[in-house]
Amino acid sequence: MNSLYAYMDEMSMDPELICSICRLPLTDPCCTPCGETFCRACINNWIETKSSSCPHCRQNLSINRLSPAPRLLRSMLDRLQVECLACGEIGILRINIEEHVQKLCPKTIVSCHSADIKCPWIGQRNQLDDHLIACRFEGMRSIITELVMENQQLEEKVDEQMNQINHLIELLKFQEDQCVALKDECETLVKQENQLRSQIHTYEHQAQQLLEELQKKEVELISMRDQPPQLDVKYSCITIYE
Repeated sequence: MNSLYAYMDEMSMDPELICSICRLPLTDPCCTPCGETFCRACINNWIETKSSSCPHCRQNLSINRLSPAPRLLRSMLDRLQVECLACGEIGILRINIEEHVQKLCPKTIVSCHSADIKCPWIGQRNQLDDHLIACRFEGMRSIITELVMENQQLEEKVDEQMNQINHLIELLKFQEDQCVALKDECETLVKQENQLRSQIHTYEHQAQQLLEELQKKEVELISMRDQPPQLDVKYSCITIYE
Protein backbone atom coordinates (compact mmCIF):
# COMPACT_ATOMS: atom_id res chain seq x y z
CA MET A 1 0.00 0.00 0.00
CA ASN A 2 2.93 2.40 0.67
CA SER A 3 3.57 2.63 -3.10
CA LEU A 4 0.11 4.21 -3.50
CA TYR A 5 0.72 7.22 -1.28
CA ALA A 6 3.39 9.56 0.06
CA TYR A 7 3.52 11.30 3.43
CA MET A 8 3.05 15.06 3.61
CA ASP A 9 5.55 17.08 5.64
CA GLU A 10 7.56 13.95 6.41
CA MET A 11 10.64 15.96 7.42
CA SER A 12 8.87 17.48 10.45
CA MET A 13 7.22 14.23 11.55
CA ASP A 14 7.55 13.11 15.18
CA PRO A 15 10.56 10.73 15.41
CA GLU A 16 8.50 8.46 17.68
CA LEU A 17 6.37 7.62 14.65
CA ILE A 18 9.35 6.48 12.56
CA CYS A 19 10.50 2.84 12.31
CA SER A 20 14.24 2.66 12.99
CA ILE A 21 14.62 -0.21 10.53
CA CYS A 22 12.96 1.14 7.37
CA ARG A 23 13.16 4.85 8.37
CA LEU A 24 9.51 5.36 7.37
CA PRO A 25 6.37 6.05 9.41
CA LEU A 26 5.29 2.94 11.28
CA THR A 27 2.93 0.50 9.58
CA ASP A 28 1.07 -2.06 11.71
CA PRO A 29 3.33 -1.11 14.66
CA CYS A 30 4.33 -3.57 17.37
CA CYS A 31 6.48 -3.26 20.48
CA THR A 32 9.44 -5.25 21.78
CA PRO A 33 9.80 -6.11 25.51
CA CYS A 34 12.22 -3.17 25.88
CA GLY A 35 9.54 -0.75 24.65
CA GLU A 36 10.91 0.00 21.18
CA THR A 37 8.38 0.17 18.33
CA PHE A 38 8.85 -1.19 14.78
CA CYS A 39 6.74 -1.98 11.75
CA ARG A 40 5.56 -5.56 12.23
CA ALA A 41 6.83 -6.63 8.81
CA CYS A 42 10.23 -5.00 9.46
CA ILE A 43 10.84 -6.63 12.84
CA ASN A 44 9.55 -10.02 11.68
CA ASN A 45 11.94 -9.94 8.74
CA TRP A 46 14.77 -8.82 11.06
CA ILE A 47 14.24 -11.77 13.41
CA GLU A 48 13.79 -14.34 10.63
CA THR A 49 16.66 -13.31 8.35
CA LYS A 50 19.16 -11.16 10.26
CA SER A 51 19.29 -11.61 14.01
CA SER A 52 17.37 -13.08 16.93
CA SER A 53 18.26 -10.06 19.05
CA CYS A 54 16.44 -6.74 19.38
CA PRO A 55 17.86 -4.02 17.06
CA HIS A 56 17.54 -1.53 19.92
CA CYS A 57 18.70 -3.27 23.12
CA ARG A 58 20.40 -6.37 21.58
CA GLN A 59 18.56 -8.71 23.96
CA ASN A 60 17.22 -12.05 22.72
CA LEU A 61 13.97 -11.58 20.84
CA SER A 62 11.40 -13.85 19.19
CA ILE A 63 8.27 -13.04 17.19
CA ASN A 64 5.93 -14.43 19.85
CA ARG A 65 7.29 -11.85 22.35
CA LEU A 66 6.11 -8.91 20.23
CA SER A 67 2.98 -7.03 21.36
CA PRO A 68 0.65 -4.56 19.60
CA ALA A 69 1.55 -0.90 19.88
CA PRO A 70 -0.56 1.29 22.21
CA ARG A 71 -3.85 2.56 20.81
CA LEU A 72 -2.74 6.19 21.15
CA LEU A 73 0.26 5.60 18.88
CA ARG A 74 -1.90 3.82 16.33
CA SER A 75 -4.37 6.71 16.39
CA MET A 76 -1.58 9.22 15.75
CA LEU A 77 -0.36 7.15 12.78
CA ASP A 78 -3.87 6.86 11.35
CA ARG A 79 -4.23 10.66 11.40
CA LEU A 80 -1.08 11.24 9.37
CA GLN A 81 -1.90 13.08 6.14
CA VAL A 82 -0.82 11.50 2.87
CA GLU A 83 -0.96 12.27 -0.84
CA CYS A 84 -2.45 9.80 -3.34
CA LEU A 85 0.30 9.12 -5.88
CA ALA A 86 -2.24 8.17 -8.56
CA CYS A 87 -4.43 11.29 -8.63
CA GLY A 88 -2.36 13.73 -6.57
CA GLU A 89 -5.08 14.44 -4.02
CA ILE A 90 -3.58 15.63 -0.73
CA GLY A 91 -4.73 15.79 2.88
CA ILE A 92 -6.06 12.22 2.95
CA LEU A 93 -5.82 10.53 6.35
CA ARG A 94 -3.66 7.43 6.15
CA ILE A 95 -6.46 5.34 7.64
CA ASN A 96 -8.70 6.34 4.70
CA ILE A 97 -6.21 5.92 1.84
CA GLU A 98 -7.28 2.37 1.00
CA GLU A 99 -10.94 3.38 0.72
CA HIS A 100 -9.90 6.37 -1.42
CA VAL A 101 -7.97 4.15 -3.83
CA GLN A 102 -10.65 1.46 -4.03
CA LYS A 103 -13.72 3.69 -4.35
CA LEU A 104 -12.86 7.34 -5.10
CA CYS A 105 -9.53 7.86 -6.85
CA PRO A 106 -10.25 8.86 -10.49
CA LYS A 107 -6.90 7.45 -11.65
CA THR A 108 -7.29 4.00 -10.13
CA ILE A 109 -7.37 1.25 -12.76
CA VAL A 110 -10.77 -0.46 -12.76
CA SER A 111 -12.64 -3.04 -14.83
CA CYS A 112 -15.90 -2.60 -16.68
CA HIS A 113 -19.10 -3.35 -14.75
CA SER A 114 -19.65 -6.08 -17.33
CA ALA A 115 -16.37 -7.85 -16.63
CA ASP A 116 -18.49 -10.67 -15.20
CA ILE A 117 -19.86 -11.27 -18.70
CA LYS A 118 -16.43 -11.13 -20.35
CA CYS A 119 -16.04 -7.43 -21.22
CA PRO A 120 -12.23 -7.06 -21.54
CA TRP A 121 -12.07 -3.28 -20.92
CA ILE A 122 -9.87 -1.91 -18.14
CA GLY A 123 -8.97 1.73 -17.59
CA GLN A 124 -8.94 4.64 -15.19
CA ARG A 125 -12.05 5.21 -13.08
CA ASN A 126 -12.63 8.64 -14.66
CA GLN A 127 -12.91 6.93 -18.08
CA LEU A 128 -15.42 4.33 -16.98
CA ASP A 129 -18.58 6.37 -17.62
CA ASP A 130 -17.59 7.09 -21.22
CA HIS A 131 -16.84 3.42 -21.76
CA LEU A 132 -20.18 2.30 -20.32
CA ILE A 133 -22.03 4.49 -22.83
CA ALA A 134 -20.46 2.57 -25.72
CA CYS A 135 -19.98 -0.83 -24.05
CA ARG A 136 -21.62 -3.54 -26.19
CA PHE A 137 -21.50 -5.99 -23.30
CA GLU A 138 -23.44 -3.63 -21.03
CA GLY A 139 -26.09 -3.15 -23.73
CA MET A 140 -26.45 -6.89 -24.21
CA ARG A 141 -26.24 -7.75 -20.52
CA SER A 142 -29.72 -9.27 -20.35
CA ILE A 143 -29.13 -11.45 -23.42
CA ILE A 144 -25.63 -12.45 -22.36
CA THR A 145 -26.79 -13.14 -18.81
CA GLU A 146 -29.53 -15.42 -20.14
CA LEU A 147 -27.05 -17.22 -22.41
CA VAL A 148 -24.60 -17.60 -19.53
CA MET A 149 -27.35 -19.07 -17.34
CA GLU A 150 -28.39 -21.47 -20.12
CA ASN A 151 -24.77 -22.47 -20.60
CA GLN A 152 -24.40 -23.09 -16.87
CA GLN A 153 -27.55 -25.22 -16.89
CA LEU A 154 -26.21 -27.21 -19.85
CA GLU A 155 -22.90 -27.69 -18.07
CA GLU A 156 -24.76 -28.90 -14.98
CA LYS A 157 -26.75 -31.38 -17.10
CA VAL A 158 -23.56 -32.56 -18.80
CA ASP A 159 -21.91 -33.01 -15.40
CA GLU A 160 -24.96 -34.94 -14.17
CA GLN A 161 -24.94 -37.18 -17.25
CA MET A 162 -21.20 -37.72 -16.90
CA ASN A 163 -21.74 -38.76 -13.29
CA GLN A 164 -24.42 -41.21 -14.42
CA ILE A 165 -22.16 -42.56 -17.16
CA ASN A 166 -19.29 -42.98 -14.70
CA HIS A 167 -21.65 -44.78 -12.32
CA LEU A 168 -22.78 -47.12 -15.12
CA ILE A 169 -19.16 -47.75 -16.11
CA GLU A 170 -18.35 -48.68 -12.52
CA LEU A 171 -21.42 -50.95 -12.40
CA LEU A 172 -20.45 -52.64 -15.68
CA LYS A 173 -16.89 -53.09 -14.43
CA PHE A 174 -18.23 -54.69 -11.26
CA GLN A 175 -20.47 -57.03 -13.28
CA GLU A 176 -17.58 -57.81 -15.63
CA ASP A 177 -15.41 -58.74 -12.66
CA GLN A 178 -18.21 -60.96 -11.36
CA CYS A 179 -18.53 -62.67 -14.76
CA VAL A 180 -14.79 -63.28 -14.88
CA ALA A 181 -14.91 -64.73 -11.37
CA LEU A 182 -17.86 -67.00 -12.31
CA LYS A 183 -16.05 -68.09 -15.48
CA ASP A 184 -12.96 -69.00 -13.47
CA GLU A 185 -15.12 -70.87 -10.97
CA CYS A 186 -16.89 -72.78 -13.78
CA GLU A 187 -13.56 -73.71 -15.35
CA THR A 188 -12.37 -74.97 -11.96
CA LEU A 189 -15.56 -77.01 -11.50
CA VAL A 190 -15.25 -78.49 -15.02
CA LYS A 191 -11.64 -79.43 -14.28
CA GLN A 192 -12.69 -81.07 -11.01
CA GLU A 193 -15.51 -82.89 -12.82
CA ASN A 194 -13.09 -84.25 -15.42
CA GLN A 195 -10.77 -85.42 -12.65
CA LEU A 196 -13.67 -87.15 -10.90
CA ARG A 197 -14.76 -88.80 -14.17
CA SER A 198 -11.23 -90.06 -14.70
CA GLN A 199 -11.11 -91.45 -11.15
CA ILE A 200 -14.53 -93.09 -11.60
CA HIS A 201 -13.36 -94.67 -14.86
CA THR A 202 -10.26 -96.01 -13.09
CA TYR A 203 -12.34 -97.39 -10.22
CA GLU A 204 -14.79 -99.00 -12.66
CA HIS A 205 -11.92 -100.64 -14.52
CA GLN A 206 -10.39 -101.92 -11.27
CA ALA A 207 -13.80 -103.16 -10.12
CA GLN A 208 -14.31 -104.98 -13.43
CA GLN A 209 -10.92 -106.67 -13.11
CA LEU A 210 -11.68 -107.67 -9.53
CA LEU A 211 -15.08 -109.03 -10.58
CA GLU A 212 -13.51 -111.09 -13.34
CA GLU A 213 -10.96 -112.52 -10.93
CA LEU A 214 -13.70 -113.40 -8.44
CA GLN A 215 -15.76 -115.06 -11.15
CA LYS A 216 -12.71 -117.05 -12.23
CA LYS A 217 -12.09 -118.18 -8.65
CA GLU A 218 -15.73 -119.11 -8.30
CA VAL A 219 -15.57 -121.31 -11.41
CA GLU A 220 -12.44 -123.00 -10.14
CA LEU A 221 -14.04 -123.70 -6.77
CA ILE A 222 -17.18 -125.12 -8.37
CA SER A 223 -15.09 -127.29 -10.64
CA MET A 224 -13.11 -128.64 -7.70
CA ARG A 225 -16.29 -129.34 -5.80
CA ASP A 226 -17.89 -131.34 -8.63
CA GLN A 227 -14.87 -133.60 -9.34
CA PRO A 228 -14.85 -137.04 -7.42
CA PRO A 229 -11.90 -137.63 -5.13
CA GLN A 230 -9.06 -139.81 -6.63
CA LEU A 231 -7.40 -142.49 -4.47
CA ASP A 232 -3.68 -142.95 -4.38
CA VAL A 233 -2.68 -145.92 -6.63
CA LYS A 234 -0.11 -147.25 -4.17
CA TYR A 235 -2.60 -147.72 -1.44
CA SER A 236 -5.09 -149.28 -3.84
CA CYS A 237 -2.66 -152.06 -4.82
CA ILE A 238 -1.98 -152.95 -1.26
CA THR A 239 -5.63 -153.44 -0.67
CA ILE A 240 -5.96 -155.88 -3.58
CA TYR A 241 -3.14 -158.15 -2.42
CA GLU A 242 -4.72 -158.56 0.89
